[in-house]
Amino acid sequence: MDDFNADRRRFPRFSKMISVDINGKVFPVSEKLEQEAEGKDISVSGLCFNSPTPYEIGAKLIMDVRITTPESIDNQSGVTISRASNPISCVAEVVRIIHNPEVGEFEIAVRFLDVTDEDYRVLIRHLAED
Repeated sequence: MDDFNADRRRFPRFSKMISVDINGKVFPVSEKLEQEAEGKDISVSGLCFNSPTPYEIGAKLIMDVRITTPESIDNQSGVTISRASNPISCVAEVVRIIHNPEVGEFEIAVRFLDVTDEDYRVLIRHLAED
């Protein structure tokens, strides 16, 4: 773990199945976006996801985040039955970018800036399931 994570992280991160829909950018320039990304980990203060797009540090993104929780495994078929959260809508600020040239993607870390109380409760509930 780099110094940024060790020194600045106040909240534990949880590895979850996370889908991220990036719907727009409001800073530095407003624009409509339609990008899906796969989340890597999440906490009550932000999340990390992989993206082919290198968003700039300080960019503010409009996002919908869904956390998928495995519920049970069907013993006959071996299929895992999962439940996805309602989308958690938020505005988040890009705080870190790491380029991974081997896969041609960027690891993007964001901190949540604007999350409704209801969506924050959904987030807390899903994180508490660990």
